[in-house]
Order: sequence, then structure tokens, then C-alpha cells
Amino acid sequence: MCGRIIKDGKEIMGDGDFNRSLARQRQLFWKIWLADREAGGAHGYNLKPTERISFVRSDDSGEPIGLVGRWGLEPRWIRDPKQLKTPLFNARSETAAEKPSFRDALRHDRCVVLVDAFYEWQAITGQAKKQPWVIRRADGEPMILAGLCASHEWGESFTILTTSPNTLMAPIHDRMPVVLDPDSLERWLDRATTDPKNVEDLLRPCPPDWLEAKPLISPVGDWPPETTA
Repeated sequence: MCGRIIKDGKEIMGDGDFNRSLARQRQLFWKIWLADREAGGAHGYNLKPTERISFVRSDDSGEPIGLVGRWGLEPRWIRDPKQLKTPLFNARSETAAEKPSFRDALRHDRCVVLVDAFYEWQAITGQAKKQPWVIRRADGEPMILAGLCASHEWGESFTILTTSPNTLMAPIHDRMPVVLDPDSLERWLDRATTDPKNVEDLLRPCPPDWLEAKPLISPVGDWPPETTA
């Protein structure tokens, strides 16, 4: 699952390790980063479901637009957000095409969520308390998470897609977010692509060497995070 994220548009995505020259070479990635930064929304080191966070989708002309929405998908078919008892903050990529809450969004309303890192909690045998980990891209670039979104008269919302873990994440948790390659963004965000089979190959674990994972010593949300390695 993915239930806590770090999103700090100033310190990391604005002035830190983000490779702007690489992003300019991948023009869509650059446009998405700018759209996300301009959208606003919550920034912080322990963002959680139900908070209003920026995400990016394509408009009808194919240009990326940054939006701010509730982290927790409110499917198109609901008439009142109170219909949802629990926030749909994650969607299993393996079954999203079949589930009523996600199948329409997978066809028509795909998006991306740019984050600096996410947290995951590892169950330790014989211990009641779980070990928190912070996971980010090893190259320091923003992490591009695959998402689904929806629009209502009362506002926007989104969810983050998950998949089985890669070899880095498997010892920590049995799920991980779908981390997209910048080169796959055009196909993922293309609103003309409405058959889920045409994007299902993107919904797989990213290569483990894309990421680095470190166990936390400091409380979740402290910045910079204090780790054991």
C-alpha cells in the first residue's frame, strides 16, 4: 500500500537534486513537473489520505494540467462524498479494470502524483511495533506515481495505484506504489487510450535499482529523516 508521502515542492523538487536538464530532454516530464508545482496543494513530510494534494492529468488537447484534489478517490458515479465510508486512497492495479470504483477512471481518468518519497511500515517478527522506512528515487528525481482521478461539482479526488513489490520492497511490505518511467508518461496520460490492456504493462513493479530504502530512527514526518543507513 501507499498511505504516507513526502511532497516538498520547494526544498527538493524546486531547488534540490532534481535534474532539470534531463527533464527538459523529456519535455512532457518537464511540463508535468511545472504543472504540479503551479497547482499548489499541501506540502509536507507526512501527508496522508484525505488531504488535498496536487496531481497531474491531461486535458482534452493532451496538455498536462495540475489539479488539487482529495487523496481518496470519489468515483464518478457517487452523488455525495458521504457515500464513501473509507477513503479509496489506493487501488490494486491487478484488479482496477474490474472494480466498479476504479474501472471507469482507468479508462478515462488516469493521472500521476509526483512525490519526493513515501513511507512504508515493516512488520517485525516478535515485535508489536512496526519499523518505518522512507523510500525515494536513488537518483534524487521526483518519483512519478501512477494514479486515477475523478471530478465532481464539489471538487477533485485521486487514488494511487499499487502493485506487487520488487526485490527491494519485498522484505518491507507486500505492496508498493506503481512508479512510472518518465518515458511512459505520454501513453499513461493519453486520454484517447481507453482500453486498459494498452497500459497494463506499465502497472508493474519498477526496477529495484530505481529506489533506495532506509529505515527510520526519527519519528515519521521529521525532516531531514534520520536513518540507520
